[in-house]
Amino acid sequence: MIDCSSLPGRLAEICTGVDQYGNSIEMPVSKRLSYLKMWFPDVDEDLLIEHIRSQKSSKEKVGVTKTKFATGGKVRPCSSCGPKIFPQSLSTANNVSPISIGDNVKRNFIMHIWPKKNVGTWQWNCDQVLKKASLFNGKRVIGVAVDDNTDPVEKVIEYMRDFTDDIFVVRNNPRLGEVATFPQLLSSVSDHPDTFTFYCHAKGVRHNQKFGDGKSTILEWSKLMYELCLSDWEVIKNSLEQKAMTGCFKRYGNFKTPGNHRWHYSGTFYWFRNNDVFSRNWSKVDKMFFGAESWPGLMFTKSETDCLFLDDAGDLYSREYWESTIFRKLEDEKKFNISLLSQK
Repeated sequence: MIDCSSLPGRLAEICTGVDQYGNSIEMPVSKRLSYLKMWFPDVDEDLLIEHIRSQKSSKEKVGVTKTKFATGGKVRPCSSCGPKIFPQSLSTANNVSPISIGDNVKRNFIMHIWPKKNVGTWQWNCDQVLKKASLFNGKRVIGVAVDDNTDPVEKVIEYMRDFTDDIFVVRNNPRLGEVATFPQLLSSVSDHPDTFTFYCHAKGVRHNQKFGDGKSTILEWSKLMYELCLSDWEVIKNSLEQKAMTGCFKRYGNFKTPGNHRWHYSGTFYWFRNNDVFSRNWSKVDKMFFGAESWPGLMFTKSETDCLFLDDAGDLYSREYWESTIFRKLEDEKKFNISLLSQK
């Protein structure tokens, strides 16, 4: 009833729980279940849960194949200690130069919205943007993905009409997610050199039944990303003067697609320098639901990018991780006003 082989690439790995080498993908069960519900809407939830519980790795491979994968094919001999491993994810190449950003620089905004019906979550995300509307003095573009489960695009247009009239619509594709609008959003600012662009999406819409219930971390996660990325332009500017991209919750080791440097901003909120992005192969995007999140790692090495908060982040879906690490880290953080997270 659940045929993981019907899904391509990374989607099949999420379905089976292991990658092509038999290694666990280390994704929380709750997150995997939410994806399976989306991909197999006609299958009862209990069967989906049983599917996840019953899976066992049958692809374990050892020896040369696994070692070659782990090293990315890069092994340097050493006469005294044997081979040393330098995987792609640890690349230190940096071809980004520091710049000076003036006071009147243009700041663009691009956003993906899947306006799910009768939820209020997409409107909540729009409200966070509208609070910071004055930050954006350049292009403001929103891509809306619609289907039978969404409000009509006219509702989004009406909601955001004072912020922008540059809104386009596409048919939602669950297997592409944000990637359904992402290339066009990038293209919309590609001819604006010497400017800076912020990308985000309406986070938590798919998790609406848990949004703010005290168990899920989606609400705190979303609030904090808006706060970190939009509250203090001076902090963002200082970061972008040194690096090509900046964001928060930088993670390492995921997204094994070809050419990826295996780092990403967990949650997919980030700023970038237009000059650096659009001088590279910016249109290369993984054609999977995580493509907007993996894209920065296709564009730049980790040393070419900065992190505003919590470099080398852990599992942000884990309530325990928030309690033990993130809230504690926030107490020591002086760059941002974090009062909105005072109620845990």
